[in-house]
Parts: sequence; C-alpha cells; structure tokens
Amino acid sequence: MQTGVIYDAVDGSEPVVGYAQSCNTTLGDFRVDEMSATGGDGGIGTLESFTAAFTFTCDGSPGALRGCVHYGP
Repeated sequence: MQTGVIYDAVDGSEPVVGYAQSCNTTLGDFRVDEMSATGGDGGIGTLESFTAAFTFTCDGSPGALRGCVHYGP
C-alpha cells in the first residue's frame, strides 16, 4: 500500500446486510493517509501506525458513510 492512493474496497457484487439496512449493490473506496511499519524481509514486520479514510455507498444512494480509521500512538 502507498499513501495518497485511492483503493477500491467494495466491488458491489455481493449483497450486504447490516443493522436496519440491506444493500443489493455497494460501492466503496479508501485512501491510505499514513502508514509506518518496521522489520520484515521485504514485507511488513510490525505495523506501528496507520490512518485511512473511507467512503461506502448503498444502492446508489446520494448519501454515503464516510469515516476514518486510525491505529497507533
């Protein structure tokens, strides 16, 4: 993963059922804002910090669930 890149997270092919809402088609993406890791031979050994913003839509609704995930100090 690279910071600043927008990744598709949901392809819309599977129905999603959640609390008081069911979606037949879904779309979503996320953007990695910050990521820090140490160790590993060419890979991630230990994730130290991570921040990403996401967007999720249900059935083409103009409204979207937007949020941010942060891990670390």
